[in-house]
Amino acid sequence: MTTDAGASAAALRRRDRRISPVFLGILAAAVAAGWALYEGKGPAGLMVFLFVVAGWVVSLCLHEYAHARSALHSGDISIGAKGYLTLNPFKYTHAVLSILLPLLFVIAGGIGLPGG
Repeated sequence: MTTDAGASAAALRRRDRRISPVFLGILAAAVAAGWALYEGKGPAGLMVFLFVVAGWVVSLCLHEYAHARSALHSGDISIGAKGYLTLNPFKYTHAVLSILLPLLFVIAGGIGLPGG
């Protein structure tokens, strides 16, 4: 038998792990742009740009979600309350460093940065 506090905590945990509508919208944009490119519809340059940027954000969300799941399985129970398990890019990104600057790099044609 669960108490009201236990039931509300379980509901909160489920809500912390729902897929964000923001992520679903970005995923839909990536799929729509990919479909438009495949079918040859719309301005090709815009569709390529939308496909690359939306695909990049989707991969970023999945990457950060994997970090959050690893932290959760390692014992960090605060991850769900912070919204990291919702795939919402706004929960774990910095507007300038995580979105604007890489977006400028993509617009500029990509900047090769040293790394692994």
